[in-house]
Amino acid sequence: MKKIIYGLVLALGLSVLAVGEDLHMKNVSTNQPAADAKVNLDKDDNGNVRVKIHFYHLAKPDSLTPAKDAYVVWIEPNGQPPQNMGTVKVNDNLESEFQTRTPFKVFKLYVTPEQGPKVTTPSSDHILEANVDRG
Repeated sequence: MKKIIYGLVLALGLSVLAVGEDLHMKNVSTNQPAADAKVNLDKDDNGNVRVKIHFYHLAKPDSLTPAKDAYVVWIEPNGQPPQNMGTVKVNDNLESEFQTRTPFKVFKLYVTPEQGPKVTTPSSDHILEANVDRG
């Protein structure tokens, strides 16, 4: 009986650790005050952080002044340069979904409008930001 109880307690403890975390990205833009995003953070089987972002009310980049070609999602680990994680494709409802994985547990997550999808440094025009600490 004790083994069953210990097993149940262990299983419950592990399931609590596996539960994802939801964050709200802060809008830091003066040009897009309606832009909004929710982030779901989870751990994958390899111990990486799985990042899922749902964007709302995000203007299409070509409608910005000046017009841009893409929104880029950046992960900036503590003490390291930012990493371009990919682009956000905005649909006609001004929404988008984005997913990526990272081995970093503590990082800044942000979105910038850019002239192209393969930029290596972010513009200073941040739209949405979040600080992640899964350490």
